[in-house]
Amino acid sequence: MASTNAQKKEFGYLGKKNLISVYATGNFRFFSAIVPQITDIGNNSYNYGYDVNIYSDDGVLKKRSKIARYDLRLGYTRLLKRGLGIGAEFGYEKFRLARNTASSGYYQTSFHYHSASPVFNVFSTMVTVSFTGRRHLAPTGFVTTAGIGTKFYTFARNENYINPEDGELFINPYPEYKKDFMALNIFLELGYRIPIAKFMVVDLGLRFNSGYVFKMSDEVDSGFENESEWDKDDFHRYLVTENLGTLLTFKLGIGFML
Repeated sequence: MASTNAQKKEFGYLGKKNLISVYATGNFRFFSAIVPQITDIGNNSYNYGYDVNIYSDDGVLKKRSKIARYDLRLGYTRLLKRGLGIGAEFGYEKFRLARNTASSGYYQTSFHYHSASPVFNVFSTMVTVSFTGRRHLAPTGFVTTAGIGTKFYTFARNENYINPEDGELFINPYPEYKKDFMALNIFLELGYRIPIAKFMVVDLGLRFNSGYVFKMSDEVDSGFENESEWDKDDFHRYLVTENLGTLLTFKLGIGFML
């Protein structure tokens, strides 16, 4: 009986079977030509960068080019036995759409060239399963993780936008949140956890992602009376393409073993 109890306790790094991780996942937009952007509507000129417009509270326009995209995540893993763990992770991303997006393949935009870029708060929840090799004391060392879960996109109503009706700065007074889009996503991660203390690891990983975005309502509840420039189908096409196009992301963070 004593031998059996000893075998049950021997797996886990120094007997620790719980891991709480804080990390970011993201990528650089070296190949950011997923959705073409119109820089000169009259001449049908395209720019394959990722430019966004941001308005300050005093109405000053700031044009920026986003070269990286990332989210913040909190994860938990519980070892069930040597080499096998289950867990969950929760993520948040403030996602700003590119300044102009092509609509249906023609020379249309989903919002004015000088309008602020629409912003979505993105919340994700994933269920995960982790596998480690026999040569490593999980949760440290090489680990393969698979996950499946949902993302919810909610239009950020408390951002500064341009009113499509008169072109004036519109500080949106609608802080309420409604789920405008939902994505079903999966990922496979090849990771490595490096112990730097008896209770802490550096958490590294390479993720392969896939998924699809669904509309949850017919219109984006932006608070604008005239939403012709805020077409839900345009947003949907962009988010679907962006989500499907984010095939590879990198993970970096720290974990605490308990």
